[in-house]
Amino acid sequence: MNKNRNMEINRPFYIVSDLLFNRVATVYSSKNIVIQTRTGKKEQQWFFDEVSKTIKSVAFKDRSLDLRGGNLYAYTTDSKWY
Repeated sequence: MNKNRNMEINRPFYIVSDLLFNRVATVYSSKNIVIQTRTGKKEQQWFFDEVSKTIKSVAFKDRSLDLRGGNLYAYTTDSKWY
């Protein structure tokens, strides 16, 4: 458990929408994030990486969540704060 961020380290989780049907964030085409019905695929699972201090995709371990221009992507991890 990372006490500073209150997240469990390397334990898979889902990012669930509060909108109708509780759909989840899914990596689509290796970088775009879309919201889809939960199927349990690795593309829908995320984990907190203690080393880079980022949230990474279980399916694409070299990619982390990245918010750019109001859109969410899964880009190669660089651990920079802009």
